[in-house]
Formats: sequence, C-alpha cells, structure tokens
Amino acid sequence: MSRPPEHLNTGNSSSSSTTTRQRSSSTGDVLESLARSTHIKVSQLYIAIADKMKSTDSGSFEDAVKVLGELPVSEAEDALVGLLARESKREMLLVYKDGKLVNATLGAAKSDDAPKATAPVPENVDLADTVVTHTHPDGSPLSKGDILVAIDKNVLEIRATGRNGTFSMRRTGSDWGDAKKLGSSVTSSYAFGGSSLWKGSAKKFTGKVSPQEYRPNKSLVVAKRGANFAEDLSMVEHYACKELAKACKWTYSHPSEQSLAKARLSLYEIRGETGSDKREGFSSDTMPGKSGGGSLEV
Repeated sequence: MSRPPEHLNTGNSSSSSTTTRQRSSSTGDVLESLARSTHIKVSQLYIAIADKMKSTDSGSFEDAVKVLGELPVSEAEDALVGLLARESKREMLLVYKDGKLVNATLGAAKSDDAPKATAPVPENVDLADTVVTHTHPDGSPLSKGDILVAIDKNVLEIRATGRNGTFSMRRTGSDWGDAKKLGSSVTSSYAFGGSSLWKGSAKKFTGKVSPQEYRPNKSLVVAKRGANFAEDLSMVEHYACKELAKACKWTYSHPSEQSLAKARLSLYEIRGETGSDKREGFSSDTMPGKSGGGSLEV
C-alpha cells in the first residue's frame, strides 16, 4: 500500500457523468446480475471486473466495486486473486466496516514498465476499526508498510491476498499499542528479526541440501527474492510477522508454511544446475500457482 491519491467512496456514486453511466450501463447490468445470482462464479466475476477496469470511463471501477460490495471479504478476495491473472500489476484495496464494503482504491501504473501499481491508502477517510484487504500481485506476505499503516490508522485487521493465499494481522485490543515504540519494533523485525528467524528455519524445507545452495533461477523474473533461499525476502517478511504477532500478542493468520516455502523454493535452483528440479520431496507438478491460464507476476 502507498499513501494517497485518488480513492472511491462507495457511498457516493453520483459523481459519474450521465454519459459515462450510459456508456457503462450494459456491462454494469451484467455485473449487477452476477452479484444478485445465488451461484456467483468467481471466474465470471473477475473477468467482468477486469474488463471494466480496462475502460477509461470514470464509472468503470465503480461498477466493479459494486459487484465486490455484494460479497463477503473472503469471497471478494477469491475474486481478486482471479483478477490478478489478468491484471497482474495493479493492486486493488478494499475497506470493510461492520462487514460492508465502504471504500476502495485502485493502483495506477506510472508507466508500462513499472513492476506494479500500488493501491493508495484512501485520503480523508477514517479507517479506525475497519478491515482493510488488498492484493499483492507477487503473492508476498504483509509488508512493513502494511503493518505501519494498520498501526497508524488503527485498523482492526490488515490483509493481503495473492497467488499464495491470504495473510492477515489483527489487533486484539482497542488499538495496536504505542505507535512510536511499535514503529521501532516493526522496523527491527523486518530488518533483522525476520531474517534471523528465517535463516534458522530454511534448512527444514530443503532436506539434505543447504538452503544457501539454492540460487535464483535466472530464467524467472521474480520479486522479493534473495541471493539464496536462506535470504528469500518473502519468507523473511513472513517470519517478521510471526515475530511481531508473538511479541505484541496480535493474531497472525497465513497460508500453510509448507506450501508457502514450496512456492518460494520453486523460484530457485541448486547452484550449477539449470532446467532440472532435483529437490527432495518437492514435485514441480504440485507447486502452488502452477495451473495454466493467464500470466501472473511472482
């Protein structure tokens, strides 16, 4: 997540022009029909949303949000994960209050070459006690910025969803704690604690081979990868979250650590080997995110 600019408050949809509404009404009717259906097919849903997001109409994102607003947060996240297969660079952020979608933002790419378009935090919106979920196109855990925004805005729960599943941090009291002290703790965990914990744990996922022997597969363009598997930045973030949750008594929910490690390890190869997978116990056929259909940033 990043801080401002534009946001859409779903409680005020009157700003679109009459011309815009007329241009988008056909697809809008389809979206509303899908939302009313008792058997919403997520694949249909995210394809419709992706088509709307590609439009330059100011009402297109509004139409997409209308559909998501009909879904519980977990189902909306399912739709967003599917959407990433078609919109792999644009983050989307949704804000829920008392179970209802109340705000949403969409990242705008600065250029075609930008690795991703980060969804901005809504401006002039009270995020206290809300549930904020957003997409991580690379499937990574919650970032340091995500946690700091949650503390600063006193959100109830911060969530990130992507190809590897959903990661969530939730406070257990009326607030997260002393923001100044927590800022130092968060920075320390992401800079040192998570790295130390992960280096001590990586070996259990690589069998008889040292995790330092797994080097980045040069044929893949990957975000948040380390010089070797023991320094994988995505796993470091995961372990930073684990450390913070334990120290601060927060609730951290995440996908299976085994499946997450498998997904990350699939981005590396043993030093000197190319094009072959000789890792013990890990079958490339069962790696998460290996299904066909659409390209997805990893």
